[in-house]
Amino acid sequence: MPAASRKPIRIPVRAIALAGAIGVTAWLCVASMMTENRATTFSETGIAKSQAEHLLTTDTPPQVLHAGAEALDLSQDGAAALAVRMTRAGLALQPEQPFAWASLAYFQTQLTGHADALAIDALRRSVQQCGYCDRDLLRWRLNFAIEHWSSIPRDLRLDIFRGAEFLRWWHIDGAFLAEAREKAEARGIDFRAWQHEVVSHVRPHEIGADRQAGTGR
Repeated sequence: MPAASRKPIRIPVRAIALAGAIGVTAWLCVASMMTENRATTFSETGIAKSQAEHLLTTDTPPQVLHAGAEALDLSQDGAAALAVRMTRAGLALQPEQPFAWASLAYFQTQLTGHADALAIDALRRSVQQCGYCDRDLLRWRLNFAIEHWSSIPRDLRLDIFRGAEFLRWWHIDGAFLAEAREKAEARGIDFRAWQHEVVSHVRPHEIGADRQAGTGR
């Protein structure tokens, strides 16, 4: 067939865009799996300080930085400072991370030996981003507050006890709260008085119901 009589092959623009989107999606899935795998590996095997330092000098995803910080042996010299640096680097890339802010509060207290202003700010950010969203985080913050009571501002204490109130209603976490009360009272903290300040007769699942009734949804 003469060349001039051949019909040009036309590939629809939408087909090209779809193929490109599929390729990008596949690449993102692979990248996500690789990131998850690195984070899991650190959690399972730990991480050397030299390896952690290397992560800070490369284009490392926040999830990997946080996992690396968590995997450090904080008993080693300089490890707590390194964990703080890694966590702050991850938060600089992705600030909406309530668990990472809580970790930063912990690492900072390990570094300084007390809950200083930086640790308190990190704890406050964790509360602001996730007031009631996770049971383990609510429990951890209550224990942290009890251990560092004198450093925690009153308004932040109340926010943390509001989380404890959710544990009482939402999860019926009686055994944990009884243990926390015993620990608090051993430190001279009137646990029941703080509970009383934030007590609510509205249960968490009722809040959503009230909102739906109010909006007519």
